[in-house]
Amino acid sequence: MSKIKNVERNFGFSGVAYSSKSMPFLGASDGQIYQWESNTIPQPASTQSGSKHKEMISCITICRPTPQDEMLLTGGADRQIKQFRIVAGTKLEFLRAFNI
Repeated sequence: MSKIKNVERNFGFSGVAYSSKSMPFLGASDGQIYQWESNTIPQPASTQSGSKHKEMISCITICRPTPQDEMLLTGGADRQIKQFRIVAGTKLEFLRAFNI
């Protein structure tokens, strides 16, 4: 049996979470969070150091601890939980990562 080399991995989105401003944030199989404005190609939502998972994002959700604050939480196959603050309903600010 021969091994197939250089096979492209399937790319997809494991989940979507909507901010209070109806901005969709997509968790992707490449470990990146994307935001998708209508009629555009999804773009990385954050380029801050530490904001990308090493493996696919398996879950993504938004919580509102207070009426003024919005947080985005992601869980990845790399066994990390990452926490972001959503600024103005459309931008992500990376806060911290937890190893589990």
